[in-house]
Amino acid sequence: MDRFEASMATLTQAPPPPPGVLMFDSPETSDIDQIDVHDLDAKHALGVASPESTPTLIASPEAAEVLSGLYSSERSFPCSGRSQLFFAPPGERRVRREKREATARSYCNQCSVKEMCKLAGRVGREHGMWGAENDEERAAAGYAPLFPHRKAIVRAAQDAKQHPRISA
Repeated sequence: MDRFEASMATLTQAPPPPPGVLMFDSPETSDIDQIDVHDLDAKHALGVASPESTPTLIASPEAAEVLSGLYSSERSFPCSGRSQLFFAPPGERRVRREKREATARSYCNQCSVKEMCKLAGRVGREHGMWGAENDEERAAAGYAPLFPHRKAIVRAAQDAKQHPRISA
């Protein structure tokens, strides 16, 4: 079970924290070599980078509810074990990001729960690729991440506020 699947399992076993609250893994399970790039990106964005704890930001209980409906130990998803494709490492360059996102989209487009995953990314204001939709595309649709990490995402969110779309 990779880090993503473990997070999904945790979401289904415990009630989600209030919006914007950080959940910390137990110190005995945190190992700097096992930190997912999404967690690492969140650490740097939030300024809490340390090998003793691995924060995971759950932006909304609604996202956790949607995600809990997706996870089951009997199910296998095309993204399982491939979190490095769906979440950008810090400092990733544009060309590399575009290639990584194209590969991630190809996995998303094969998935039976693509729309539910997209909804979870939107409702939770998450970073990364969710349901074949990246941060910038979600921001343009009016669902910007709570902590945008690229100027393009901020611009897309501002444009969405100035020119709202009827459907996304």
